[in-house]
Formats: sequence, C-alpha cells, structure tokens
Amino acid sequence: MGALVLLVGLPGAGKSTFAAELKKKRPDIVVVSSDEVRKYFFGVVFEPKVEKQVWSIVHSAVIGNLKLGKTVVLDATNLTRRSRYKWVRWAGWFKKPVLAVFINPPLETVFKQNAMREKEWVVPEEEMRKKVMILKVPQMEEGFYSVVNIEKADEESVKKVIEELEKIEGETFEKRKIVQVKQ
Repeated sequence: MGALVLLVGLPGAGKSTFAAELKKKRPDIVVVSSDEVRKYFFGVVFEPKVEKQVWSIVHSAVIGNLKLGKTVVLDATNLTRRSRYKWVRWAGWFKKPVLAVFINPPLETVFKQNAMREKEWVVPEEEMRKKVMILKVPQMEEGFYSVVNIEKADEESVKKVIEELEKIEGETFEKRKIVQVKQ
C-alpha cells in the first residue's frame, strides 16, 4: 500500500542518520535523499545551476515508488509549510498517507553536528541562522496523518516512527480530511 514519510529538520539535525537507522529496521522502505541525488548525479553538495534537475529527479523517485505501492522516506529539510504542501498534495494524487517526522534536537546540538560534518557538507553558520528563522514546525492541519517529534536518531525514535507507519500504511488518503494550506 505504501506511505510517504517526510523528514523535517535543519541541516545537521540528524535526518540522514535517522533515515539510515529506519532503513535498517525496515529494509522494504525506499529512502530518497536530495543530498544523495546532488552527489550521485552532479558530483556537488549544492549548486544552484542544477537545483531544478535535482528536484526533478527527487520528485520522480518519490512519485514512482509511491505508484509502486512502496513506503518512501524523503530525506530533505522540508522547513516550510509551502515546501511540505506539495509533497502532501502529490502523495494525495496516489491516495497515499503522509507521516511527518520532525527531527528537532536542541539548536546547540544541531550547530555542533553541522560543524562535525565532512568539510564540503558543512552549512555556513550565517546560512544556518537563516534556516532557523524560516523553520516551521509541521502541524496535522497541513494534511499529515500523523506528526512525530523526535530529538535524535535513537532506537526508541525509530521504534516510535515504525509504530506510526504500521498504523497508516494500510490507510488511504481519502480517509482523512485535508485542509488547504495557504501558500
């Protein structure tokens, strides 16, 4: 049946780590990472010249796997309601429920983890502060079946998300009223 799991969090919050831990427990899920698409197809961490192509590939991978009935984890920041709305809408086309996982460690931890990344993956502090300012906590009213808040990618958090996934994977989009999100 499948579902879409939308990871939400700042760079360095632990989204990719969480996705990898979830994949270990649920090898049937498909993880689509915007960072991995950039690296694999274009050999870059971030390059504005190819962002349109990056997101075209991400979109195709997510939608194609949802069409096949798979559960897909989208590993990207998804910081704003607007950025999340399109994924909820697209999942709705295929009647797939969407679970938001808000990875929200203390800001001090996020900045520390960002600084510990490989050099090319470190987001400059000024850019990080801008992202903190635009981050909006995901809300049920955005059309999610569930919103799970976690602080880190530990076994307890993975278990919590798997429990939520098991509740919704057999559901269809039609069973939940979706509130239109103002863009």
